[in-house]
Amino acid sequence: MIQQFFFIPFFFILIFGVLWFVAGILICIWVYHDAKSRGMDGALWVLIVLIANVLGLIIYLLIREEKRPYYRVSPYYEKQARFCSNCGSELAQNAKFCTKCGKAVP
Repeated sequence: MIQQFFFIPFFFILIFGVLWFVAGILICIWVYHDAKSRGMDGALWVLIVLIANVLGLIIYLLIREEKRPYYRVSPYYEKQARFCSNCGSELAQNAKFCTKCGKAVP
């Protein structure tokens, strides 16, 4: 009877501790990725959250920067506009002659 009395609270404390640990790891992973996506130092914020726990998470949520907009930069191999050196009209990508003035394109 006495063994059951000590075993049941120990079991619940152990389960709570494991869940708290797993939640902490998941929060640290989220903070790292969120900070990196906002241009902040992810490792520093993970360290702050690890040390200050819930208070560190609250501080991070209050002072984190706005998300930077994602701009798609066109690769070099995509269409680059070419213009005729004689008349200034836009040329096709593989044009050898200008369609407007007929001059040869280098």
